[in-house]
Amino acid sequence: MEELAEDLVLRFKLLGSNGVDFLFTENGPVVLEINPRFQGSLDTIEKAMDINLFEAHVDCFSGELPDKPNAKCFAARGIFYSDREFFIDRELMDIIIRENAPTSLPRNCCKSRLSSHFPVSCTSTRKMQSCP
Repeated sequence: MEELAEDLVLRFKLLGSNGVDFLFTENGPVVLEINPRFQGSLDTIEKAMDINLFEAHVDCFSGELPDKPNAKCFAARGIFYSDREFFIDRELMDIIIRENAPTSLPRNCCKSRLSSHFPVSCTSTRKMQSCP
């Protein structure tokens, strides 16, 4: 998939940050779309690769391409929607902070009441076994 994504970006002469979305099928991966823009997974890529994608994106337009980074850890993001109103108390906020999970919630949202269907985005990373 990585090789196919790189081939497509070169074939379409895309510059900067680009994303290629795949769907896994019984016959292997199938390209769904090519996105010539920053991806929704920007924060997870930056965490996993330890790279500033915005800087790399801007630099590429002056001919400076970064070396291809290796992943330093796994990163994932989840967006949660509550089906009912909920309350963030100190205990829940302490868990979020302890897990070092960046979130769309402000750190001072303790004692906040969030309405139903309020999106909460959390990003989490875990070191890979080969990382020190």
